[in-house]
Amino acid sequence: VNLPGHASRSASFFWHCAKLSLRLLSAGALVPDVLPLKWDCSEWQIIYKAFGNADVAATMDELAKLHPGDAPCVELFDNESESLAPSAAVAHVVAAMLTVLVHSAGFMHKKLKASPPKESMAFFKGAIFQVTGPSERSIAGAVQRYFSVFALMKLDIGCTLRVHGLL
Repeated sequence: VNLPGHASRSASFFWHCAKLSLRLLSAGALVPDVLPLKWDCSEWQIIYKAFGNADVAATMDELAKLHPGDAPCVELFDNESESLAPSAAVAHVVAAMLTVLVHSAGFMHKKLKASPPKESMAFFKGAIFQVTGPSERSIAGAVQRYFSVFALMKLDIGCTLRVHGLL
């Protein structure tokens, strides 16, 4: 799919973020992370982020230049007065797109496909992991520590995406 020449700046920004997200997914250049949904981590979800090598960082810097600064399209929650900076907007949009792509891919390991454990549902289907017992309290921290070797930027805030003047 090509971007129409008359597309708005925000539509162009999202289109280029989607293109990067698909390239990252096909290259396997993504890594999971834990997004706490409650302060005590009793509920959390797995999200996916771009793997931070130099080429990906340079591409994301170029995408930040496409961000429509005069019409911010990625905002904190529903507060239009608190727009994200272009580089943070790129990171959030790409993470959101990667997460949706992975969760909608239909992947599940073969041995447990009929009745997967809730950890697998969190990783592959986007299910919210609800801690139901003391033995599960350490799972979120273990996942975070395991993937922390990649020294990823934390994206622990919600955001709203807006496309201004789609075409």
